[in-house]
Amino acid sequence: MSDLFIVIAMIYSVLCALITAAIAVNKGRNNIAWAFAGLFFGLIALVIIALIPQHTQRWTCSKCGEKNKLKDDICDNCGTKR
Repeated sequence: MSDLFIVIAMIYSVLCALITAAIAVNKGRNNIAWAFAGLFFGLIALVIIALIPQHTQRWTCSKCGEKNKLKDDICDNCGTKR
């Protein structure tokens, strides 16, 4: 009985790690770190990665220092081109 429990617990942990890593990739987060979180914390890590917002990369304007979305080529604050 205890051997079966250990096998089921290991499968559960690996599945949580894989699902957590897949969600992290889709949200632009570090998939390796989230895979380890899913492996060790299971459902807790899965819920956390599902609830956090998508990570948006930004660039900093050389003129005013404003952070802009990566898809924008012009600064929202001063109008300087990237």
